[in-house]
Amino acid sequence: MLPGIILAGVVGGSAATAAVALVRSPSKGARASILAGPILMAWIVAEGVMAQQPQRHPDGNRGR
Repeated sequence: MLPGIILAGVVGGSAATAAVALVRSPSKGARASILAGPILMAWIVAEGVMAQQPQRHPDGNRGR
């Protein structure tokens, strides 16, 4: 659940802020987009790291 909240709030929020800024002022929107890009890239890297983690069953066993 936490990854979804981070995705929606931080990644989605930064992209939405950049989009609104772009509509209001192209120069400010460009700067906001430049800041939103690395946030998205960091999220993609974090997803890759999370995908490499071993998964555990809710009962504590590994795939029995």
